[in-house]
Amino acid sequence: MSILNEDGTPVRALVVALLLSVSALAVRAIYFFRRGRITPPDSGTYLGLCEASKTTPLVLLTGDYGIEYAGFLLPFCGLTNLTGSTLPWVTVQILLGSVTAGLLFLSGRRLFSSRAGIVAGGLWVFVWDAFRWDVALLSDSVFVFAVALSIYALAYYRDEGTLRARAGVFATLAFLTITRPFGGPLLVGWMLWNLLPDDDSRQIRLFGRKIAIGGAVVAIVVMVVVFSTRTAWASDHVLDVYRNGWIFWQGRNQAVVGSYAYTPTPAPTLPAFVVANAAPVAVMGLIKTVTLFYPGPLYVRASPFWFAMHLASLLPAVVFGWVGIVNLVRNRHPSVGVVVTPIAVVTGIVALTFIDAGWRYRAPLLPALFLTAGYGVATNVRLMRCWDWVVRQGIRVLGTPPAPRTSPYRPDEERLHETVRGLSHDDLSEIAVYGYLHPMQAVRELFFARGHLVMALLDDPDRFVDVGCGPGLLLNSESGGIGVDIRPHVGRSYLDAVGDDSPIVAGTVTSIPLQTGSADAVVAMDMLEHISDLAHASDEIARVIDEDGQLLVCGPTENVIYELGRRFGGFSGADHKTTVGDIDDQLQANGWTRVKKRDLRIVFPLFSVFVYERRT
Repeated sequence: MSILNEDGTPVRALVVALLLSVSALAVRAIYFFRRGRITPPDSGTYLGLCEASKTTPLVLLTGDYGIEYAGFLLPFCGLTNLTGSTLPWVTVQILLGSVTAGLLFLSGRRLFSSRAGIVAGGLWVFVWDAFRWDVALLSDSVFVFAVALSIYALAYYRDEGTLRARAGVFATLAFLTITRPFGGPLLVGWMLWNLLPDDDSRQIRLFGRKIAIGGAVVAIVVMVVVFSTRTAWASDHVLDVYRNGWIFWQGRNQAVVGSYAYTPTPAPTLPAFVVANAAPVAVMGLIKTVTLFYPGPLYVRASPFWFAMHLASLLPAVVFGWVGIVNLVRNRHPSVGVVVTPIAVVTGIVALTFIDAGWRYRAPLLPALFLTAGYGVATNVRLMRCWDWVVRQGIRVLGTPPAPRTSPYRPDEERLHETVRGLSHDDLSEIAVYGYLHPMQAVRELFFARGHLVMALLDDPDRFVDVGCGPGLLLNSESGGIGVDIRPHVGRSYLDAVGDDSPIVAGTVTSIPLQTGSADAVVAMDMLEHISDLAHASDEIARVIDEDGQLLVCGPTENVIYELGRRFGGFSGADHKTTVGDIDDQLQANGWTRVKKRDLRIVFPLFSVFVYERRT
């Protein structure tokens, strides 16, 4: 269920993002202290450019590692030259790799759901090859962070649509485009989604159609011009790959997949060679595409431990990532363009060039693949039932038996959402609807358990009054009830939607529009803490209830743990005048006898339910 009418990013989302980032930092720090810095061959080239930039700064913007790497080279060389060591830069990369986990959660939460975000961020915490990127003097960590940041900026813009959000997208895409050669094609891919009709929900709506077409053409021309000057890369890398049938650069004879054997037709240039050898080039592209998503190390002599770590961290992402992609396309999900574009672009680039056996070329697709994996998991009914079961058992272990899955108190969430979607966040919080539709399963289970417990404590009355009935869930769960609320239309709308004709009237606990002695029981769930004049409320309840009737009161404890939980959960609590403990004291002082007490707890009591009888 989507988050209801929350402004910005709630505290709990930031806390979850922080926890994921800290977890990612911990495992990367452990890897660094065991492995140290890594300097593969490309690192020597980068360090040479850094040395040359001390006397010729423009060298970082020219040559084969030119403007398309500037987003990495400028900060890398700047920090390295300033400190005289590469250690500070490795620290930056580890931090960027760790923050990526939190970014993926926040992106998944906005694009799909909190569950999808947790899956995406959790997968990133333990993705094995990322540990190596983060401690190597390479562009991978910075570019992957730029991809994750761009996805979040696009997700934020889709939600907010403000000028500030648009500016954020432009800034992140500019950074992405100059950090690695993959950036330009990603930019073009995202821009092309703006060509869809205006009424298509998949439209990213970042530009108008004319601007999108013009921008895509300009970006493509710039990329062609830039790469036309990289003659060494085209002839020594890509053309050699095609001529030799390599799936990996320089054959990589120790890789899982060897070279593709065929007799090439000679041609002087790369385009001419592709035309003359179209069929074998297509076959090589297909092999590279399949190999791209192989969830293990691509070297034959990898150790069993290395293989197991790859398999454990990548197999779930690949399997559920493709499940998510299929579901996104099939459902025409509004976010399909945001997350599928990086996967499609990287797959196309690799199919046209070559794969690095250490997953370096696959690195840019992982943030998007992990997000689609989150969507794949979150839309899998069986997995979500398992997820719910685990949460419910956790609630039980921590002190509150959950409401049975068959409990009548569980609402029809879709209809309830439609009923209350127009209310403000504070209103939703204070009438408890926010609890029933909360993004966190644990919060929803706590509210369901609360209502189910009240049902169990009701002594099968012929006629009861639910004061402050809100959406009318108790009326829909028990026969013979009448609701009283200052917003009777909310409960009326929901009950009509589910086919329940239980009556609801406008009123308050200090002015109940019912006859004296007309009810066997009165229920006040999370309502009396809003009342300043409890003596008047107590007298009015006593008037309505008959001599042998019972009063059920539920309310928050307002202890330190409850206050922290309320802030974390996003509940306002702005109108609370007292605690359930004080309510209990005042009711007993006003002539009520408490006969039962039950606590709902997560280790510590969060809510208490009291049952009273009139003192004789």
